[in-house]
Amino acid sequence: MGAVRARPVQTNGVPVLLCTAHALSLFPLAWMLMASFMQTGEGRRAAIRLNQYRTLFSRLDLAR
Repeated sequence: MGAVRARPVQTNGVPVLLCTAHALSLFPLAWMLMASFMQTGEGRRAAIRLNQYRTLFSRLDLAR
């Protein structure tokens, strides 16, 4: 009898799993970035405004 060959492992699911995990791990970071542009209490709506950053830079005198 000849040597038994091992079957190659199917790895099609690994890239899909890694991409899904990557997207899920980036979602909280994207949400925090979006929330930093929102007014207080607007965390449940997706409206991006730059007023907070304008106020921050003008108060800290960083807008020069």
